[in-house]
Amino acid sequence: MNWEEEIRQAYNWAYVQFTFEKDSPSPFTEVIWNISQNAFDIPREIQVVIDADDNLFMNVGSASYVDFPVDMEGGMKLPIKCWIHTHPFGKAYWSATDMRTLRTWKPFLNSAIVLGYREHHTWHKHSQEMKHVRYAHTKTLSNPLHPDNAHLYEEE
Repeated sequence: MNWEEEIRQAYNWAYVQFTFEKDSPSPFTEVIWNISQNAFDIPREIQVVIDADDNLFMNVGSASYVDFPVDMEGGMKLPIKCWIHTHPFGKAYWSATDMRTLRTWKPFLNSAIVLGYREHHTWHKHSQEMKHVRYAHTKTLSNPLHPDNAHLYEEE
């Protein structure tokens, strides 16, 4: 299976909404991030555009840039439900290029997500809110005071 098929297979609009509502990664955004990191010769930016009919339009760029084409092959239907892209070097933020894209496409764009390492940044047209979220990873120990876990409490 190629990287585009893997993303299509993982797609579910509820997962995209989950990213906005729960401030955490979804199985869909995790697949996109992992592909950005591992599917190519080097980590590369990829983008996924979800159109009004739930069709996915995808492309891959360099390590630091992916082009946002005006007319993606296959007849994208406006408005765009969500524009998702990765920053494979790890930081989720709206670059100057991203901000220009958001301003240009704002009349036709409902939401956007930029993915970084264990974080994402979102924008939603209806709230006009931009939100940055970092993911906390937790570990539960069945017996935290057991001697095998002493290294967790040692001072550095």
